[in-house]
Amino acid sequence: MPGKMAGILFVMIISGVGVRVCVSQGTSDVFSSTVHLKDLVIGEQKMLQAFDQYLQKEELKLKYLKELFTKLQEDTAEVVNDPVSYIGHPLNAFNTIKRFHIVWTGLLNTIGTNLLYQEFHQTIVASGTPWTSELDYQGAIRAILRIQKVYNITVDSLVAGDIQQYKGMALDHTDCFEIGKVAISIGENKIAVEWLQRIIDDYPTESGHLNFTLSQVYLTIAQAYAAMSDLTNAIRHIETVALVLEPLNHEMKNLLWQYRKANESLTLQPVPQLPSEDPLRVSYEALCRGDPSHDETYLYPGYCHLRKTAIPYCPAKEEILRLDPYISIFHDVLTDTLANQLLQTASPQLFRATIGDPSIAVESDIRISKVAWLWDNDQHNIFIKTISERVAEITGLSTTYRDVLSDAEPFQVVNYGMGGQYEPHHDFYETRASLKNAPLHLQDTGDRIATFMFYLNDVKAGGATVFPNINIRVPPVKNGAAFWYNFKPSGQHEMDTQHAGCPVLLGEKWVANKWIREFGQMFRRKCKLSENSLETD
Repeated sequence: MPGKMAGILFVMIISGVGVRVCVSQGTSDVFSSTVHLKDLVIGEQKMLQAFDQYLQKEELKLKYLKELFTKLQEDTAEVVNDPVSYIGHPLNAFNTIKRFHIVWTGLLNTIGTNLLYQEFHQTIVASGTPWTSELDYQGAIRAILRIQKVYNITVDSLVAGDIQQYKGMALDHTDCFEIGKVAISIGENKIAVEWLQRIIDDYPTESGHLNFTLSQVYLTIAQAYAAMSDLTNAIRHIETVALVLEPLNHEMKNLLWQYRKANESLTLQPVPQLPSEDPLRVSYEALCRGDPSHDETYLYPGYCHLRKTAIPYCPAKEEILRLDPYISIFHDVLTDTLANQLLQTASPQLFRATIGDPSIAVESDIRISKVAWLWDNDQHNIFIKTISERVAEITGLSTTYRDVLSDAEPFQVVNYGMGGQYEPHHDFYETRASLKNAPLHLQDTGDRIATFMFYLNDVKAGGATVFPNINIRVPPVKNGAAFWYNFKPSGQHEMDTQHAGCPVLLGEKWVANKWIREFGQMFRRKCKLSENSLETD
């Protein structure tokens, strides 16, 4: 029997339960007195009660962990079959990020620091699984807000997990609250009210599991209305808190008084006019949605023909979308094999895309993607040079790469993340001075005279390339490529080539950009007779 008890004690120790023996000061001589023996027996009963309480807590903890395990299994059941399709739904992607940032992090903190935990933690580290941060969580929420606004998706649809009849994971009340707060922080106050009102409309009678109160929801809505200078509605929501939900809260009554005072002052002044939406932004979002009233390519379909190339027996299927500026899309210019080689070679090299002058480039929500550069002189991947040569054959422009005075840049392969986009921008440099900050191989090569952009995969929804100034929309067609000149034949900037990569709504998006420089094109793109000549003249 003593051996059996010692075995139990050993299991408790290696499991991390631990045993601490408390010895009172003075002698440990117990056996020689029945008084002390009696204290020992009574003390043992107290210890058994404490042990029982400990076991009950451990059983509750284990029950919680088992329930959490089952819930995680249910939430990730679809991942096993097709991880790419799973995270291609933005609400699945958001919930995955949330699970890591909140659930898994909380789980590791709950388990403790015993030896079994250390083994569990080491297994996770050894798996090489990347972890998420608050930056990822906030970025995922902004992505939901972005696709909601651009594609006019209702809050009810997003909460239900429905996007264009594709079902993803649903959102809960806590998600709505967090999304509403982030919407206010980025100035999307009207959208914030929609998310927060959804909580009020469906507030549960049993709200003990929520980490916020109904009063906080009303106060946050009031904050959103106040940011829109709508103090009448702000006061209405604060009144609900101060007079109904928390009538004894003097701070709420004081806040209500402050808002009423501010509203009285505001009524004596002219009502401020809310700024009207930027026409460029309106056109950009309408084109992303494929709104026929804005899409010139919908009203006037492109002209399709076989374009002669440098190889007479290998013409290119070209669809001309506009002549001034010259914009077209080439179909079937890549094979599936080459497209897959590009994205597979780029995948291990991806890093976060930036915007701005190369010397001061920064990360921004204006551009949500990661990029990798693939070089024509890569001796281990000669297919890269082959694709560059194909661009030259089709366009008639030089794509020859050199370590100095290169005629073109290496391929920039781009993978767009959750709600990935690139807001309206030009491919040419804004100033000639910024060209001085280009890499050595591009020094003294001029600007980006033309863009040739391959689409490497099919995008389930969203992700079009749009030109909002001229209402042109180019769909991301796998193995196709968009082509346009960034400069007029006269050598001036072609301002109407301002374009954008629309947010990816469903699926994933890969492109490969080949930017062709001015240097080396003097005998290939010759000057026209007139300053106002078109590319086809």
